[in-house]
Formats: sequence, structure tokens, C-alpha cells
Amino acid sequence: MIITNNLTLMKLPYLKHSFSILLLNKVKCMYLFLEVVVASNNVWQDISSQLNNRMSINALHVFVYKGYHGIKEKLGLTQIKSLDVVLPKNTILSNLDQSSDFEPSDKLDSDLPNKKFVITFCAEEWKEIQPQTVQYKLLDKKRSLQHSKSYEVLPKNRWTPLIAEHFWIHTQLPCCLSFCRAKVSLNGDNYVSVVGRCSVYGSYFKGIVSEKPPDNARVLMQCSYVGNFNEPHKVIKKRRMIGPVIEKALSHIVKEGMSCETYRENEAVRLMKTNDLEPSIIPTGHALRNFKRRQRLNNERNSNKLKALCMMKTENEFKSVINDIGLDPFFLFYHTDATGSVVSNFRKYDMEKTKYIFLYEALVYDEENNYSFTVSNMLSERHSNVAIFNWLTNWKICDIPLPKITVCDQSLALLSAVVQCFTQYSSL
Repeated sequence: MIITNNLTLMKLPYLKHSFSILLLNKVKCMYLFLEVVVASNNVWQDISSQLNNRMSINALHVFVYKGYHGIKEKLGLTQIKSLDVVLPKNTILSNLDQSSDFEPSDKLDSDLPNKKFVITFCAEEWKEIQPQTVQYKLLDKKRSLQHSKSYEVLPKNRWTPLIAEHFWIHTQLPCCLSFCRAKVSLNGDNYVSVVGRCSVYGSYFKGIVSEKPPDNARVLMQCSYVGNFNEPHKVIKKRRMIGPVIEKALSHIVKEGMSCETYRENEAVRLMKTNDLEPSIIPTGHALRNFKRRQRLNNERNSNKLKALCMMKTENEFKSVINDIGLDPFFLFYHTDATGSVVSNFRKYDMEKTKYIFLYEALVYDEENNYSFTVSNMLSERHSNVAIFNWLTNWKICDIPLPKITVCDQSLALLSAVVQCFTQYSSL
């Protein structure tokens, strides 16, 4: 939105619910708006293009949003009461700092619903999110002797998931809270001030811890949630997975081998009641699968599967497990004390894809304890009696007693290899 000498105006990026009067080539036009659209909206690019890019998109957005140089008054914008909310001064949040851009400037509309509740952090939870001292570098030329300044801040990516979960427990609202900031003031009226906003309906959340708590004590946060949160939530937006949410999910999905949908079901049982809408703090199955895939990629020794196996063979953990590897055709002998797993096809030398890889498994029956356990495995492209004989012979030379009875299916390759390896005969 730009005023030139002849009062010609560009596009005005406002939405509905308040009125703005503007002149476009001296013609009055009326627009209904709620708030200035975000800087990523295409309207700012259109305005910048009409100005021959003399003003950047972000600069235009800030110029209009902040109302610099009395731009709103010069345009004749009527001062309509905004739906942005601020709590009354007689409430417990009256001393909360109002400097954030997301903070409203008008008094609370009495018609808007208001929820008040108290979040109780146990001592262990508070230790996870309690303020920490962080030093920032100073590049102020006027303070050449001062190179850094320290602040008390809540630990990054740790406090927002915890508050969001407590918010759901107290309200049972599926609102997707986006936290604007957390301010820590050692000498102020409130020790910790937290401000958040529903990214869908624009309701405001505020929470304060009035005084610094003693060590190993429970901490109370006085909270208020104001806005149109009672409207039906037709779209359930999910919170981004960060910090402890990722750690917890990966611990169950990757380390324990739990499926993504089972993890979601367990979280639903833990957090939800009958007929509840799905909360924004339960991640989607798609998000969980993405993190699982990324974690597995990070854990890989090498993107080339053959190189990764060769690297594992030299490590102490797998030196006695991986016994032999062949490249063309591919085979792998490994001796374990637990059942193996079937692998999918992969590309050899990053070019040729392997044929079907079969898993061969040798089990030993323990008569005393009455159970069977795996002693050796082979993954192989080859399914001949020579390949199976080489595998069994490789296991036999590990100084193990020969089996008195061997059981297998009616595969000729298996029968021939077993006879050659464990008897005095050279063939069937």
C-alpha cells in the first residue's frame, strides 16, 4: 500500500471484519478486513512489482503492519475495534508485557469466551524447562568494550511441547497453539511470561509464573485462553514435532520397533477420552514415518549397502557375527544367537539391482530347556547346493559339534548340502 503525490494507491492487503477507506485514483473504495495478511502473501509481491522493486516485500509488510509515518491515518482508515484480544488489567495477567507484535492493543471484548486454569508442573517437568542463562554476542560499536550480554531464557524446543500438552489436558480443545515468545524477568513483576496463539482461529493464550520457585518444588502457571475457541474445528492442524516429542517418538518407533500407527493409538489412549476430537499434539502417521526414515538414514554407516556391510565386518561388535561376504553374486554368512531378518533388494555398485535375496536359517534344538534358537544365517542370491554347502561348512569349521539329526524341507539343494556337510557321503 503506497501513497504517491497524486494519492494513487496500490492493492490493500486486508481481509474481512473491519473497514478501510482508501482512494484509488481519487475513487473511494471500501474493503472489509480482519488483519494484515502475512508477508508471504502474493499481494506484497504485486505491490513491490508495481513499484519497480524499489521496496522489498518484507519492508512493505512491516511498513503497513506497523503503520509507520501515520500511513493508516493518512489513508483515512477508520479505527474499528479489532478482534485481537488483550486481557483486562484487573486479571492476573495484567502485568504481562505488551511489546510483542502479536499482542493486541485494545481491551477484551466481553462477548469473547475466556478460559482460566492453572498448569501444575512437577519438579521433574520444571527441571526440563526452567530458565537457563544464555550469552549473546554484541556488535554494538557504541559499546566496544562489551562483547556479550547474558539473558535468562527457557530452553529452546523443550518448553513449548510440554505447555501444549498441559493445555490439552486442561481444556480438551484441539487448538494448535503457536507460541510467540517466552519472557524471563528476574526483577520484573512476573518471573516467566508465555504468550501463544491458535494458528487456526486466532485465540490467545497467556501464562505466567509470578515468582521464581524454590528448588525441587512444584510450579504453578496461571493461564488464560481468550477467543472464539468454541467454534467447531473443521480443520485439525497439527503442531510441529520438536525436541522431546521427536525423541520420545523415535525411541518407540526406531529403538523398540513399534509401528507408527500403534504409537498414535497409544498416545490417543493416554491423552483422549471418548468422543474427543484428535488433539493437535498427536503427530500424524505421515510425520512419524518421515522421522523414522530420516533417523534410519542418519544411522546408516554408508548409503551403499555393500560398503556398509564391509564396514560392519571390521567393527568389534559384528566381527564375530558377519563371517563372509560375496559381491557378485551377493551372499552373506552371519552367525547369531537370535533370529535374523529378511532384507529387500538393493543395487550393487549403485547400478545393478540384486536378484531375490533369500534368508537361510540354521536352528539348534535344546532338549534340556525345550526350545530352539538360531545359530547361523545366510542371505544369498544363489540358491544352489554349492552355496548352501559353503555356508554350512563355514559354520562347521567354527569348532561346533556335528548334529546327529538334521531336519529340513524337501528342497534338493538343501538335502544335498546337508548330506555333503554332515555325513561321510559326497552326494544323495
